[in-house]
Amino acid sequence: MQKIIEMKNDNSIVLFKSVNTKNTELSKSFLYLLKSSGVITALYKILTIWGKTGLNESIKTIINYMKNEYNPNRDCIEFLKNNGKEYRDNYTNFNDFFKDEVKPELEETK
Repeated sequence: MQKIIEMKNDNSIVLFKSVNTKNTELSKSFLYLLKSSGVITALYKILTIWGKTGLNESIKTIINYMKNEYNPNRDCIEFLKNNGKEYRDNYTNFNDFFKDEVKPELEETK
């Protein structure tokens, strides 16, 4: 078991990480949202002040903004063009992606 743990921590071995380095781009972006961007802090403040209703409304506002006003930049469009299919093929839904790519990184930073 110790040997497996050592192999997992060896960055030169790719058995435990995404083979395509672009795969880590989305997980790193999501981790940044959760840990560093201040988004979670803002949502927590909304939850504390206005409760679950306020939190749900803030998330709906974000979704509506994204659907109706947000214009992705060229890098985003290129990323999706080059990697979107691979993500869909490897992860049938967001929860699978989160479980495999994001959650292990979150647990490592605890």
